[in-house]
Amino acid sequence: MPRQTKAESQKSFEEGLLELEQILMGMEGGDLPLEEAVAAYERGAKLALELEAQLKAGRQRVEKLMKDQSRVPFGEEGETEP
Repeated sequence: MPRQTKAESQKSFEEGLLELEQILMGMEGGDLPLEEAVAAYERGAKLALELEAQLKAGRQRVEKLMKDQSRVPFGEEGETEP
């Protein structure tokens, strides 16, 4: 099996969240054999860490933008600045 590049293996946040939800639903059903349940848990744990990293990166980007007041598109009352 060919190795995936980093770009191919990284999913969007939404895709990762959907996959995590599917993993959780499968595990909650209680129908998975032990080995599959353990593998699903491992995949879910890895995915949760990846999603957390994506959230952290997004939060840092927003915080950086908020520090540069000239880039904030809204006034104090939520109105667009001229």
